[in-house]
Amino acid sequence: MLLDSLNHAQRERLVFIDFNLEFLGQIARAELIQKFGVGPASCTRDFAVYKELAPGNAVLMHENKRYVRSEAFRAVFEHNPVDVLKRLQKALVAKYRRYEMLLNFVLIPCS
Repeated sequence: MLLDSLNHAQRERLVFIDFNLEFLGQIARAELIQKFGVGPASCTRDFAVYKELAPGNAVLMHENKRYVRSEAFRAVFEHNPVDVLKRLQKALVAKYRRYEMLLNFVLIPCS
């Protein structure tokens, strides 16, 4: 499949898959649904197209239903370094906030 034949929306989702695999090491269908508001069937198609474009890039871990970056990973898309840093910062802040919320939950005294 040629990248030129993809519509803009699907290309954006494939860039998101590629980014997550390259820089975060994993991605799940739920992340595509949350970010783009697409249905499970669209996610399945997107992962199938991504696997067609880069057959050895991701491995599905059935126990947690996440795709993880393989040892043979090669990025399909070129990612702008400034955008990469912004996205990684956003991901770290979100992860920290979830951790902080968990700590606050755990530290609330029982009455």
